[in-house]
Amino acid sequence: MRLTQFPDIEWLRPTAENNFSHQHDVHNRPLPRQGWPNVILNTRADAIERNGIKGPFSLFYNLNGTSLVKAGGNKITIGQDTFGITNPGQYYDLIIPEGEKTTTFNIHFGEQLYLDVSGSCIQSHQTHLDNGKYVRNIEYHTTVRTYFQVPSIRTSILSLYHTYQQPGEYADLVEETLLAELLVHLKLLTQKHLDGLNQISSLRKTTREELLKRLLLSIEYIHDNYSRPITIDMLSAVSCLSKFHYLRTFKEAFGCTPAQYWQWVRLQKAINMLENSTASIAEVAIAVGFTEVNSFIKFFSKNKGNSPGAFRKTRISNIG
Repeated sequence: MRLTQFPDIEWLRPTAENNFSHQHDVHNRPLPRQGWPNVILNTRADAIERNGIKGPFSLFYNLNGTSLVKAGGNKITIGQDTFGITNPGQYYDLIIPEGEKTTTFNIHFGEQLYLDVSGSCIQSHQTHLDNGKYVRNIEYHTTVRTYFQVPSIRTSILSLYHTYQQPGEYADLVEETLLAELLVHLKLLTQKHLDGLNQISSLRKTTREELLKRLLLSIEYIHDNYSRPITIDMLSAVSCLSKFHYLRTFKEAFGCTPAQYWQWVRLQKAINMLENSTASIAEVAIAVGFTEVNSFIKFFSKNKGNSPGAFRKTRISNIG
């Protein structure tokens, strides 16, 4: 179900709190079961603040503009390069600052779809065939943070968006299929995040969680400043850790150095611009922080095995 306006908060808050127990949607149409349905909020808004909503597993994504999400004691900024995820049953606040004119594409995954996809991710085909159903008591929790956009996530979201622009006879089936595919991508991404938490070399879970929380401050900093010079001193200071401790713990948690992660973010941004914009190679280079085009071309070619121009031509020919 795609909504182009935010539902009345006085209706949504108690409805979400009671897990849609009355089994009717925002238009008072009957729902097949209790629990959140699939809801896509594709709205254009300015100066909005929606607080204290008990949500399902949710993706916060903007087609343009900026929004803020508060959940789990964390506050994250969602721009056009990043997205955020909140947990099932977690309370969240959504804020769109005044003057932003943000176009959202927030996805609240229905409870049934979430359980089905989660079950399929953790059970084998044989187990499912033997039991005839997936397990239902799935424990899952991820730290609220931003993730930098990657092609698989962006492609799934844009496919879903285009489906709504040209609805067909099987629109509901297409929507459910695309949502399921996107949810699998998100589950794999967040599982990688959870695995990283367990790699931090501390026996106490509370210590690992605190260290991860500090490391994520530096991740947010990289997401917000990838086009500017970044040093280890800056990142360790943001994380409130000594330089050595920061470097060691970052590598444990994310499987790469901060410098490698920064370069990966710049590469993802360049790929996005080459695939989805008409910006020149020079403009892409500047956008990801290169003052010399040749340096950007070498960087891109080293990481992708192709020059930016050849990469763009390949993508255009594949689409055509």
